[in-house]
Amino acid sequence: MSSKATEQIKERLPIQDVIGSYMKLERAGANYKGRCPFHNEKTPSFMVSVDRGSYYCFGCGAKGDIFTFVQEFEKLDFKEALKLLADRAGVVLDTYRAPEERQVEDGRDMLRKVMELAASYYQEQLAKDQKSLEYLTSRGLEQSTIEEWRLGSTKEGWSNVYEHLKGLGISDAHIEKAGLAKKGEKSGGFYDRFRSRIIFPIFDPQGKVIAFTGREKEWEKQVGKEDVHTAKYLNSPDTPLFDKSRTLYGFHKAKVAIPKWKCTLLVEGQMDLLMCHQAGYGNAVATSGTALTPQQLEMLGRFSKNILIAYDGDKAGIEAARRAWMLALSVGMDVKMALMPGGADPADLIKADVDAFKEVIKKGVHVVEFYLRALLARNLPPRELGKEVEHELLPYIKAIESPIDQAHFMTLVAARTGIKEEALYQALRTTPSVVGQGQGKAPLPEQRFDDTMLSQQHNSKHRLIAGTYLLLNNEDKAKIYIHNADTIRDELQFVVEEWLAKSGQSPEAYLADLLASAEKERLHTELQETMKAYLQADQEGDEAKAQEFLKKSDEIRRALTNHFNEKK
Repeated sequence: MSSKATEQIKERLPIQDVIGSYMKLERAGANYKGRCPFHNEKTPSFMVSVDRGSYYCFGCGAKGDIFTFVQEFEKLDFKEALKLLADRAGVVLDTYRAPEERQVEDGRDMLRKVMELAASYYQEQLAKDQKSLEYLTSRGLEQSTIEEWRLGSTKEGWSNVYEHLKGLGISDAHIEKAGLAKKGEKSGGFYDRFRSRIIFPIFDPQGKVIAFTGREKEWEKQVGKEDVHTAKYLNSPDTPLFDKSRTLYGFHKAKVAIPKWKCTLLVEGQMDLLMCHQAGYGNAVATSGTALTPQQLEMLGRFSKNILIAYDGDKAGIEAARRAWMLALSVGMDVKMALMPGGADPADLIKADVDAFKEVIKKGVHVVEFYLRALLARNLPPRELGKEVEHELLPYIKAIESPIDQAHFMTLVAARTGIKEEALYQALRTTPSVVGQGQGKAPLPEQRFDDTMLSQQHNSKHRLIAGTYLLLNNEDKAKIYIHNADTIRDELQFVVEEWLAKSGQSPEAYLADLLASAEKERLHTELQETMKAYLQADQEGDEAKAQEFLKKSDEIRRALTNHFNEKK
């Protein structure tokens, strides 16, 4: 790639403008400063040099130019970042593209133009559509939100958008390929896909319109009309621009907020999404009434592995949330659930009482904890409770990718239900995998150590650590693990040398493995003690202390997961 294009882009896009579109910058003399988007900090240490066209973070060392910033922030490779910034700068990259690639991209550029023209037309129509505006404001949307998200409207009639685009010189082929019109089987003429609907534009990660969702206007439905039974919500079909399995409504804005929140707030519909953003939850994205997909989770996972699901509280919403949970858990996401009270949806709850919604979000719990609480609230007899745990709860634990997380929740379920942990593991081994068929998951342990066995193993490991330190001529460290190391020096050295002869490891490598294993066991013990403390606080009704212990247990689980990943 020639440097000519990159230099031209840099000339047209000042670095402070590019970075300032992703994060808040403040003047600092001739330069700018802000809080680094690549690590957590309270005091700004991220500096942008206008003269050099570069940035540097004194906290984490992140540095580069507009291309490296966009690559890191958007999680793109250089070619993708170049294309994004070239489009933004109005720089044509034709010279640097193969003819076939140029032809494909030219076609996509034409469709982007068509979608932009359609979005502007829909916006103009909404400005004239008083009833639709009244509906949107009655749902709680502010005018600034309506304008920011470019909401629109379509009039009654069969070909308003089609005729408008034709008048602007757009061909039938491009209008159809963009998903805006369909060809009649009998007449051969074209008619609008979206008729008499409120329009929600769908954006790509860079904020360009690639599709639409249309909500029917009940007040315009007439009995006897040909399309009276059409769906309440209608989405654009898949096009060269729009792949619904890889698109999330609101992602173009949420991707900036998700790393700051360290979590994605997942909702179902457009109104839920808009009200969440209006209420300050900029990390919200919506599935737009379709099922969550692995590709969408992959997108979100680049920014955070944590998801909080806030679907509608009705039966359909809970069922949709269940499917989303299973899929997210199976790919290693940490999933929590916020239960909407009384079957409400997030949009209505925010409109009625935004503080109540914030409280619901704040009290979101892991899906296993959510289901466990729901089961315990039914006050079932012990035998029936055991069956429900086996059939309703264990499949969720089986779907969890991390064995460490599985162990955490098995301990929790055992403590809260009184079911022996050994029995739970036995049942878990025969629990069918509802997603992923168990691919990529570690096998369940054949046996569980009780506290005595763990203590004995831990003590033996300490002796081996002490012996290894002796082999490395570090008696001070050896004494930390075995107080009488001097008196049993020969015995310890003999045992360790025998172990090393079997494994073929060096003393240094063997010691590193032993120390890691000992730390892992220490964390397991600490996790058990923390969970007991959490359960005690929960039973006593001390919510603040219970949440404190729950937070601590999450930190320990993360440390355990890190140990597990390092060992792999």
